[in-house]
Order: sequence, then structure tokens, then C-alpha cells
Amino acid sequence: MSYTHSWPHLFSPRLLSAASALLAASVSAQTAPASGNSTMPTAAEAQQGIGLVLVTSYEHLFSANVYHGNAGSVRSDRFNLGAQLTQDLWGGNMTTGVSYSYLGYDFRGTTGAFGDVNKLGASDYYTQDIQDNWGAFGYIAAGFASETSASFSDGAQLAVAAGPTYKVNENLDLAAGPMFYTRLEDSGTFTLKAEANWKFLPQWNLHAYAGIANGVTVAYDIFNNNQTVVFASADYNSNWMRLSALPAGNRSVNETDTVLKLGVRQIFAGHYFVRGYISSVLDREYQFHVNGSSSYSFDVRDAFGAGVELGVAM
Repeated sequence: MSYTHSWPHLFSPRLLSAASALLAASVSAQTAPASGNSTMPTAAEAQQGIGLVLVTSYEHLFSANVYHGNAGSVRSDRFNLGAQLTQDLWGGNMTTGVSYSYLGYDFRGTTGAFGDVNKLGASDYYTQDIQDNWGAFGYIAAGFASETSASFSDGAQLAVAAGPTYKVNENLDLAAGPMFYTRLEDSGTFTLKAEANWKFLPQWNLHAYAGIANGVTVAYDIFNNNQTVVFASADYNSNWMRLSALPAGNRSVNETDTVLKLGVRQIFAGHYFVRGYISSVLDREYQFHVNGSSSYSFDVRDAFGAGVELGVAM
């Protein structure tokens, strides 16, 4: 489970419009604590993205063989809808997001396969300047992720984080703090949530994050006008989902993988943007749990994918 992100987590360089503040992410991941690939916005990004952004995206992962104690294959389609509202509030800045995601899994000849999954999530991220370059952030995300045949309410998950922010200079922002998060069929736990946002050259940005999920994205503004940006990213994701119950008891699965992406984002007329990418999914594993105990798992060979995202900022 990840809470940064679930918009397909890609860092957006510091652009001067609300649309560009959303460049790298897909609303669906950033808001729901049920999926990887998302990230909390930095204070600078949030302040530059004041307004409402609507996003829809589609991603297809091509068929890949299952192995290690199982057989068959799996492919998937992922559809996301999301909205993010950023506003000045109480002397600070708040970003609120809501999202819905549909994950269509097509397992063939695989023992223990499961069906399509629905996700619903909401999150709030608040930043406040305190003194000089220091500030603080607070973050909370709640969501549901359940197989269509399972109880939606049983897929509830939660993440809460808080900590200091520090602006090293106009090109480098840092944030870090403890995060508590729940996991289906497993005990809740703490981890360190940390992020760095670095404009290391005039047209280059790097965004790195660590916590429940981990990743880094490098983005290049081709014409140095905030309109066309090429990006490359590497992300480790952990995605908990409630499955239909068995006679033996409650059941869930944790889907983990490492995703490499290469793509481009284009802004049109200052308010509309489209983002397309190709991906490679590595080290994918499905870890099944029953009544809080690990039951069995299987791995999936490397797969290729492609995705597109459309959005508008108002």
C-alpha cells in the first residue's frame, strides 16, 4: 500500500500553472492508500498548483507468465478518475484529493487467481511555514480496495504522517517524518516518510521519495517553457487488496512490483495536459494472506505496458 501514490506517480517539475503541478501524478494514486505510485506534493508544488485539477487515465499491462510454484499468465487494465483541489487555508496550504480506480485482472490458468478490483480513496496534505526556511507538513489518506466479489468496507486502509519541511535553497526542498499505516490481514506499522525535490539544472528536475513505496523521477523541460516535459522514473510499489472470503477465513493480497517508465507530458492552452508513457514491470509478486497469516505467493515474469493520462486545471 502506498500513499503518495496511486496518481501514477511521476514528479512534475515546478511549473507555473495548476496543470503542470499535476504533471507527474495521477490523481488516483495520490489519494488512495491502497496503491503504489503516488507522492505527497511539496510545499512549493502545492502553492504553485492552487485550483482544481481533474484527471482521467488508462494503462494496459501486456500478458506475462506466472512462475515459482504456479502456472498460467496475467494481464491487466487500469482505469482511474481523480480530482485534486489546492487552496490557501489557515495561513498554510492544503491539497485535497479524491479518486476512483478500476483494476481489471485477467488471470489465465493460474491457481489462486482473483477478479477485478475497485478502489476509492481520499487524502489531505497540509503545509505550513514556521520560521525562515523551516515548515511542517501533515498528511492523512483513507481508502478502500476490494475485489468485486468481496466486501468493499473490509478493504479499508489508512495512512497518517507528519514532520518538518526544509527549503535548502530555491532549487531544493526536503520533507521527512514518521508515518503510520495499516495493512490488510497484517498489523499496522510505522515507517519514515521522506521526499526531496531538486531542480539541479535549469531544465532538469529530480524527485525522490521513500516510505511505504520508494521511487525517483527525473524530468527534462525540453524548451524551458513548462510546456513539454520528458520524464523517466523508477518506482517500487506495494498494493494491498481485499479478496473474497474463503471457508478458512478472511483473505487479502499484496501486489508488489518495480516499475520503470519513460514518457512525455504536454500542456495545451495553459489548462489542458496529456501524458503518455511506456513501462516495464519487474519483480512482480502476489503475496496472499488468510486471517492475518501469510498463505502462499507466486511471481510474474517481466511485462511491458503503456498508459495515457488526460487532465484539465481550473
